[in-house]
Amino acid sequence: MASQQALLIIDYTNDFVADNGALTCGQPGQVLAPAITTLADNCRQAGD
Repeated sequence: MASQQALLIIDYTNDFVADNGALTCGQPGQVLAPAITTLADNCRQAGD
């Protein structure tokens, strides 16, 4: 049986990232979006 990995993306939501979010961290969180998307795409393509 092949092993699988999981990628957990926790609390990367509008409230924490959007400029008008209730608890926003703003730009520092927004610059992570491309890296998070790439990681998620890679995991999905690998069947994880």
